[in-house]
Amino acid sequence: MINERSAGAILFYGDSSSISFLLLRHPSGHWDFPKGHLEEKEEDLDAVKREIFEETGISEVKFIDDFHMNIYYYYTRNSKKIHKEVSVYLAKSNTKSVKLSYEHTEFKWVKEKDVFKVVKFANTKKLIKKAIDKLAELN
Repeated sequence: MINERSAGAILFYGDSSSISFLLLRHPSGHWDFPKGHLEEKEEDLDAVKREIFEETGISEVKFIDDFHMNIYYYYTRNSKKIHKEVSVYLAKSNTKSVKLSYEHTEFKWVKEKDVFKVVKFANTKKLIKKAIDKLAELN
């Protein structure tokens, strides 16, 4: 089995009265947050900043203290089983302007009340629920 590590961020825009989350659509059709593989000797937060910029063009984000979660899952690539670990952070964007990379087919900012209608995977839903709880705690 192959082990892979990635890092990503649940990126949001707005304040307590109106929060939207950035979701990126993968060619396979599902929606997810910006994330990607760690490069050699790269730390999690450096990878997250790089991935956000590469996938969205957003260069300035503010990470929310005390929000870090890991998710684990398996998938198959080229008939090989992959064990994936993803470190996930919560970050605020000061812009809604996105320059989408070639890796995704579209993007959208989704209001908090609608986000669970868009995301498919249970892990993603769990992460977003924890992010919503954390943002409520801060207000």
